[in-house]
Amino acid sequence: MGTGIGYSWLFRWVLFLHGRYYRKIEVEGLKHIPEGRVIFSPNHQNAIMDALAVLCTVKKPVFFLARGDFFRNRWLAVLLHFLKIYPAYRKIEGFDQLTQNYATLELARRWLLSGNPVCIFPEGGHEGSWRLRPLSKGLFRLALETQSESPREPVYIVPVGIYYSSYTQWGATLHIKFGKPVNTHEVYRIWKMNKARGINQLRDRVGEAMQQVVLRADEKFYNFIVNMAPYVAAHYGETEQYEVIQQFVDHCNRLSIAQPEVMQQASQKFESCYARISRISVPPQCLVKEMSLSNFIRVSLARLFIIPFVLPILIYLSPFLLVTGLINRFISDRQFHSSVRFILLSLLPLWHGVVFVIIWQMAHSALLAAAISIFFFVTTASGYRTTGFFSRWKREWTCYRNREQIQWIQQQINDIIQMLNFTYPYVAEHKTREDLVSRY
Repeated sequence: MGTGIGYSWLFRWVLFLHGRYYRKIEVEGLKHIPEGRVIFSPNHQNAIMDALAVLCTVKKPVFFLARGDFFRNRWLAVLLHFLKIYPAYRKIEGFDQLTQNYATLELARRWLLSGNPVCIFPEGGHEGSWRLRPLSKGLFRLALETQSESPREPVYIVPVGIYYSSYTQWGATLHIKFGKPVNTHEVYRIWKMNKARGINQLRDRVGEAMQQVVLRADEKFYNFIVNMAPYVAAHYGETEQYEVIQQFVDHCNRLSIAQPEVMQQASQKFESCYARISRISVPPQCLVKEMSLSNFIRVSLARLFIIPFVLPILIYLSPFLLVTGLINRFISDRQFHSSVRFILLSLLPLWHGVVFVIIWQMAHSALLAAAISIFFFVTTASGYRTTGFFSRWKREWTCYRNREQIQWIQQQINDIIQMLNFTYPYVAEHKTREDLVSRY
């Protein structure tokens, strides 16, 4: 079960694009990934982007299991198999399909026994939320059955927490956290005597390990915590900063148990504040700094100056943007929108080739056509994020136009933070480069 030259070239291209798709990628806990037989167990929030987050962080071929309904189309199934993605059928796709999972698990075992990693999303389908859903048993059955084929060499299950500052926007922040591995060998003896008990015990251990790396908001005050967190981060001038959001969520989770009445008061106060935020569509970024008329004019003049540099890229990408928007209009599940963008983005080399041929035929100069194609190849690799150029300008106008109401919102957020007695003492001295790696 090796990888051919086609997979290798595509793998390098995906790595290149993934590093530029996000504004910032933070990786934590790489040292927890052991040598040998490893199964990654991530939370599942954002469709194909979750798989890419693991693949492009580990930077080696990974065997993935995906929803069985993806494989209904013959040609798509061929492509997914080429990418080392195989079907894991669920009950909702028909009981007659479940028997096909045995063949998939056999392939996964062979992949593991050869020393290559496997990735399974134990929650099943994806959901854009800050919670850990019930874990299915397929991952744990695979781990223990693989362990039985080579009892002396342990199979490790590594919990992975994935966080996105936005599931749909371009240039978001991605945070990936690898937790301490769970050694399947420790449960193997129990499984040999009682398979159901062994699987359940391993599932409980992995569930506890995943709770340490997955961002989870208390269910009782879930909406308050999730909606409030980005504005808390903005209050501290750390918009989209995962560490601020994580500390705030953990603080609220503790308060939900220790002082639920305080959480209730804060939730009620934020409810009226959030109603105004929603009414005037104020993004968290508006709270970072006060937008005066002079600041808005200065920012606008700067944007006017760079329009001549942005427009050529936007015009060049317009077919890609139109097709992406058209496809996403027919996909009600917004968690798939980023996946569609990334897949189409990976096809940009084909568009570069089309542009090369068009310019060559029009200008009758292969050298000119090559120069223009190379220029756009280099600029669009990261420059596609300029698609948010005008939306950011509109956001700045929103911040300026509603500056008086934003001041009121800032005061309300500050009062709620004080009510919760939350502070953000950012201390990162204990983190080494091995523990936390940031890529821009």
